This record gives sequence, structure tokens and C-alpha cells, in this order.
Amino acid sequence: MSLTVSAQDASAAPYDAQLYVAIDCEFVGVGPEGAHDQLARVSLVDYFGSVLLDVFVQGPRPVVDYRTEVSGITPELVQEGVEFNAARLAVVKLIDGKVLVGHSIKHDLLVLQINWKKYSLRDSQDHRPFLRRDRPQKLKYLARGIGLSIQSGEHSSVEDAQAVMAVYRAHKDEMDRCCDHYNT
Repeated sequence: MSLTVSAQDASAAPYDAQLYVAIDCEFVGVGPEGAHDQLARVSLVDYFGSVLLDVFVQGPRPVVDYRTEVSGITPELVQEGVEFNAARLAVVKLIDGKVLVGHSIKHDLLVLQINWKKYSLRDSQDHRPFLRRDRPQKLKYLARGIGLSIQSGEHSSVEDAQAVMAVYRAHKDEMDRCCDHYNT
């Protein structure tokens, strides 16, 4: 399986494919001992896995921990990034009126300072059939379940957004049925 949909497979997409956008973020640590998350990269992809937005972000607070070994974020990437408010506004514009797909979306939207209750969400972390012993599975394992290998090193928010969209496409009907009652 691929992270993106081929032109041939795209012809079999649902009629409402344009309504779905997946998001993933990478964070750096700020505050005492870098314990608090600050946005450092945000990526959005469409239903087919094509990149709609991928930007590095300069946050308002000094970075204490870049978490490079996990996030891939370096000081240079943050310094060259867009300002937080510009990134936030770009995300708001792209998700307006969309069904938002992701893994731990509520945390991403909290750090982005976006009121998530306005949006329809499909969060693979909260999808009950994906839980094991009442605990969420990591995206890496959900992706493996549909034949994808991700996160073999540093995380990429583009790759993770594409992977969660692929998981969603593979389980769309079930996730839509399960999630509809959370979003009304």
C-alpha cells in the first residue's frame, strides 16, 4: 500500500473525497525543562495524500528542547519557519468546512489554538475498534495493519498525515459510523 492514491485508484474515490483533510504536527519543548509543546511543523494532506500545507513554524517562546531525534526538528528549520499566527491562519483556512482526520487531533488543535468542537473529527487514536486493552495504539502500528511502514527514524508530519489518511481510507465507513455520534 502507498501513502498516496494513484490516479487509477482516485477514480474510485467517494463522491465527497474533497471534504476530508488530514493533519499532523511536530512539536518542540518550551518552558521548564521543555515540558510544554510548541508547534514547530504542521502538515495537511487531502483525501488522496497530496500535500496541501507543510510549513515549519517559529513559535513565540524560546525552545528548550528541539526533540530532534524524534521530531526531526532542528534550530535552523524553526528559525527559517513562518510565524505561528501565519501557520495557524493557513490551517484554519484549509480545514474550514472539512472533516478533519488525524491521530491525536485534539492535541494538535489545542496547540494550534483552534477550537476543535467546530469541526467534524475522525481521530484514529479515539476510534474504539483500534484500542488495545482500552489504550490507543500508536499510528505506526495502525499503519502497519494496512501494510504501511512509517516512523522508522525521525517522524515526518507529512508522512504521518498521509499514513493516518490511508488508515482512514481503509476504514472510512466504520470510522464515519463510529465518529458521527461524537460530533453532533
